[in-house]
Amino acid sequence: MQGSTDDEIAMMMGLNPKIIAGWRKMYPSFDKAIEEGRTVADLEVIQALHKNATGATVQRDMPIKVRSSTGKGCFEESVEIVTVEQEIPPETNAIKMWLQNRDPERWNRAGKPLHPAGKETEPTALGIKNESKAELMSSILSLIQPKPDGV
Repeated sequence: MQGSTDDEIAMMMGLNPKIIAGWRKMYPSFDKAIEEGRTVADLEVIQALHKNATGATVQRDMPIKVRSSTGKGCFEESVEIVTVEQEIPPETNAIKMWLQNRDPERWNRAGKPLHPAGKETEPTALGIKNESKAELMSSILSLIQPKPDGV
């Protein structure tokens, strides 16, 4: 589930990489487990990239000083932990990466939208479909192809 290559798995287990390759051929369930683990790792990265590209609201515990009166002009200070919501803005590089990989025919390497004829156009003219999270994850998964180790 860490997205490790076969060579990395072999090294962690103290085995020759050829043994892992043989096991994958001989035991379909072992091969499937490796591929599913890589898919889970890929999904976690995709979700993190999506959050970076779209921004997010997170809850954080923050310490604050509280000053209370003890009477006769005296004050006592203490620290309380308060949960606050914090907005994390979208990151431009994550947006560019997402668009370039999601729709490379419309987005060039400069991150600018391209008209099908190759001319720059406004993002509103792209006809971007509003997708649910499930549709988006399904689309992304369909783009992920198992790759040979070391690629």
